[in-house]
Amino acid sequence: MIDRQRRRSVVCALRLRLCVFLAVLIGWPGLVAAGPARAGEWMDVLCQNPSGSTAPTDGLVFTGENTGVNVGAQGGVSCPGGLTGTVPAFEAGVGGVWARIVEDASGTPTVATWTYTAPAGSTIAGGSVTGVAAQQWTYLTGVVAFDAWISSPADQADAADVIADCSSAPGGFQSGGAACDIDPYANGAAWRPAAEASSAPPGLGGGSSAPVAAISHPGGTQLFLTAACSTPNTDACSYNQQAGDYVTMEAGFSWADILLSDNNQPTASGFGGSLLAPGTVHGTAHLTFTASDPAGPGVYTVVVRIDGGSPVYSGTPDTNGGRCSPVGTDPASGAMMFDYEQPCPASEQLDIPVDTTKLADGGHDLQVVVQDAAGNVATVLDQAFTTQNLTTVASTTSETPILPATPTGSTGGSGGAPTGPTSPSSPAGPPGPTAPTPAPTPAPAPVLYAFKLAPPTERLIGRVVHRRYLASEVVLTGAVVDPAGVAAPGIQVNAQVGSTTGAGLETVASTTTDAAGHFELKVSRGDSRRVQLVVDGQSVSFTQAVRPNVSLRIASLRGQRLIFTGRVAIDRNGGPAPVVELSDRTPSGWQALANIQVDKDGRYRYVYVASPLAVGRSFEIRASTAAGAFWEASSSRAVSAKVI
Repeated sequence: MIDRQRRRSVVCALRLRLCVFLAVLIGWPGLVAAGPARAGEWMDVLCQNPSGSTAPTDGLVFTGENTGVNVGAQGGVSCPGGLTGTVPAFEAGVGGVWARIVEDASGTPTVATWTYTAPAGSTIAGGSVTGVAAQQWTYLTGVVAFDAWISSPADQADAADVIADCSSAPGGFQSGGAACDIDPYANGAAWRPAAEASSAPPGLGGGSSAPVAAISHPGGTQLFLTAACSTPNTDACSYNQQAGDYVTMEAGFSWADILLSDNNQPTASGFGGSLLAPGTVHGTAHLTFTASDPAGPGVYTVVVRIDGGSPVYSGTPDTNGGRCSPVGTDPASGAMMFDYEQPCPASEQLDIPVDTTKLADGGHDLQVVVQDAAGNVATVLDQAFTTQNLTTVASTTSETPILPATPTGSTGGSGGAPTGPTSPSSPAGPPGPTAPTPAPTPAPAPVLYAFKLAPPTERLIGRVVHRRYLASEVVLTGAVVDPAGVAAPGIQVNAQVGSTTGAGLETVASTTTDAAGHFELKVSRGDSRRVQLVVDGQSVSFTQAVRPNVSLRIASLRGQRLIFTGRVAIDRNGGPAPVVELSDRTPSGWQALANIQVDKDGRYRYVYVASPLAVGRSFEIRASTAAGAFWEASSSRAVSAKVI
C-alpha cells in the first residue's frame, strides 16, 4: 500500500498539470496551503485515513438488485483502500470499495449500488473520491452508455449528478479513449472477453497513480457508486444464453473524503452549581450544565472564561471512545476530518470547578462557549457573579454605638454651661454665654465577619458529595473571625437544609461561637439535599447526593421456594415508597424476577417458587431501587442462593 503523501509526490513528479489538480482536491504541503476552516463544515472519511490507517465505512450501505443465473449483483469492502485504480485489484482484496454486476436472465435489470447517506442535519458540500475505477467486460455484445458511475445527489449518470463514469471520468480515465457504449469486438472477435478498463492518463504510472474525482454537485444528502447494465430499473441487461452473449460492469474507489455542511448551532441548558448561586462565592466553586448539539456532529470543545482572560477550562469533554478525535484536517477547506457520522456525543454533562481565590474580590463576567465538530461556535452563557474570599464568605453585624459622656458640673439643661457658686446676697447677673452642643459621635461601620472553616468542612463546600443514607450525617466545624482574623465570640451560625436546587431551605441546627470563635453543627442524615451554613443571611453550601442502603437476605426452603427479605433505608420526604426490583445474574446481564413495594418502614418480603428444573442450581440475586425525586439509584450486594 502506498500512503497518501507518497502518492502525491509520485504523481506530481510525473505531471505538473495534474499535480495542481490533485493538490487542490486532496492537498499537498508546500504546493497548496490548507485553507481556513469554515464554520459549519466537517469531513467524513471512508476506508482510509490521511495517515494510511484503516477508516470505517460508516454511512455506506450496499444494495443489489437481481442475484441469479450469472451471479448478478455483487459488492465488497476491503480497507484501508490502498492505491489500486483498477477494479480487479479491489476484488482481489488489495483494498477499497467495489461493485460489480454480471447480467442475469433476459428482461431483468441488474444493479449493484453502494449508497452513502449523510447524517441527519448535514448535506454533502464537496470533497473527493480517490482511486476511481470503472470498466466493462463483454462477450460479443454492446451495452448502453454510463454503465458504471459515481454520482451525487441522485443515482443517475447525467450531467446534473455524475462525478465519474466509465466513459467520461475526469482527465479521460479510459484506455485508448474508447467509450463504454460499444463492443470492442463487435466487428468480429473470438470467444474471449474484451475489457475497457478505466485507468490514469498515459505517463502517470498506471494503476499506482489512482485517479481522483471531485464531488462536484453539492447540496445533496447521498453519494452513489453504481454498476448497472443501464439506467437502473429501466431496461434489461444484454444477455442471450443460447448465443453466449456476456456483459459485466464494475466500479470502485480506494477511499473517499466527503465534506459535509451542518449549520446547526450547539446549545447548553441546566446551568447551576455554586458558582451561579445567589450572593457571593468563594473558594472552589462549581459550574454545572449540559452542552448539546442534537442536530449536528456533536459537542467537540467547551471553553469557560472569566473576564475574557485565559480559559479556566478548555477541552473536549468526551472523546467518545476516540471517535471525537480528528484524524486530520482537510487542506482545501480547513475542516476537521472524522471517521464516523456521529463523531462526538450529542450532549454532555459538565461539572467544572473554578478556583475563585485566584480572582480579585468583587464582580466578574463568566462566559461559556461551545463548539461542535463542524466548527459551529455558540456563546451559551454570559453572566455576572461576585467573589468574596476574605477568608471564605463574609457577613456583617453592627455594634451598639457609644454615646459621649455629660461634662461634670453640667446643669443638664439645654445650655449645659458650668457655673460657679452663687452668693445669696448678690444680685443675679446676666446669663453667661451658652456652650455649643457637642455633635453626636457617628456609629461605627459594620464589622465584617467571615467563616474560617476546618479542612474537612472546607472540602465539602461547592461540591456534589455522594453518600449512602446511613452515612449521610455530617458535622460542620470551623470558626468566625473579624477582618483582622481575630476570633469573633458570640456570633450565631445556622445550618439549613433544602432540596438539591436550594428550594425550601429550613434551619435544622443552630449554635453560637464560643470564646475562641469556634462552632460545631451536626446535620442529621437525610435524602439528597442542599446543605448550607449561614451567618446573617450570607451562606456557603454543598450538595449531598444520597443513595439508599439496600439490604437483601435469602432463605432457601424445600419445594423450590426462595424467601427474599430486606430493607431500603432512606427518608422519603413525603414522597412515594421505593420499589425494590429483584433480579438474577445471567450471561447477558441482570434479569428482573419481581418488583416489590416496601412498607412504611422500608421493609419488604417476597416468596418466589422456582421451576423444578432449577433444583440443585445456585443463583446470584440482587435487590435494587431506581432513582427517585429524593435519592439516587442503589443496589444491594449480590447474594447467592440454591434452589432445593
